[in-house]
Amino acid sequence: MSSDAEAVRILAALTERNGVGRDLGIELEEGRAGFSRLSMVVLDRMVGGHGICQGGYIFTLADIAGAYACLSRGGACLTQTAHITYVSPAQRGERLVGEAIELSRTRRSATYDVRVSAGDRLVALFRGQWRLLDAPVSPRS
Repeated sequence: MSSDAEAVRILAALTERNGVGRDLGIELEEGRAGFSRLSMVVLDRMVGGHGICQGGYIFTLADIAGAYACLSRGGACLTQTAHITYVSPAQRGERLVGEAIELSRTRRSATYDVRVSAGDRLVALFRGQWRLLDAPVSPRS
């Protein structure tokens, strides 16, 4: 288990090498052991035919937030299962915030809830389970 200071270091390193997050403009706002808060702005290219943010982008923000909260503990992990409920549409130009909190952690898996919001409005609820690997967070860049 890592301390909050170690979690900050781990998450900063992950953010530096996360090409998906960089391509989507996802920013790390806060991180500590078992918790992360990430944000992104809904860009024109993220808007689908209905004129709202395509759900896959919202899912990706939530998945990365949950993974960061899990990885903040210092061990490698992989998303094993995830479920998302879309509550309200995200609009072009809105800043979405994904906040992940740890619900449970055992030797083999961990479960996190992620709330995705736009200001005071709830956009989606995501619950994910991560398979914990018997390895430290990868030092690869």
